Amino acid sequence: DKIVFVIIKYFYSCRNKISLCRIICHIVYNHQEQIYRQDQGLSVLAQSAQRLGQMSHTITEELDYQNHVLDDIENDLDNATDNLDMITRRTRDMIKKAGGKQNFCIILSLTLVVAVLLILVIYT
Repeated sequence: DKIVFVIIKYFYSCRNKISLCRIICHIVYNHQEQIYRQDQGLSVLAQSAQRLGQMSHTITEELDYQNHVLDDIENDLDNATDNLDMITRRTRDMIKKAGGKQNFCIILSLTLVVAVLLILVIYT
């Protein structure tokens, strides 16, 4: 503003009104051109912000979906762990009822012997 005032004062003192009008018109034109460039920059910035908003919305939806899938997997894993614990407990109880590990090993060995004998009978 000070520069414009100095220019106006200088040309007014010279009584050169035509030059003063030209300078004022030039200053107004430059100012309008600068506003136009700023508007264009703001428009590009607004478009970029809108694209970023859309991308963030898409990312949020994808994260929500993946969180849902992870929750389902966690529930399935918990169920499988519970089932495995139950089967392990039942197996231990069965081994104890059958006489412990010693009887279990004897039963397993005899089952293998029977399987080998069956194979020999079939192939001979």
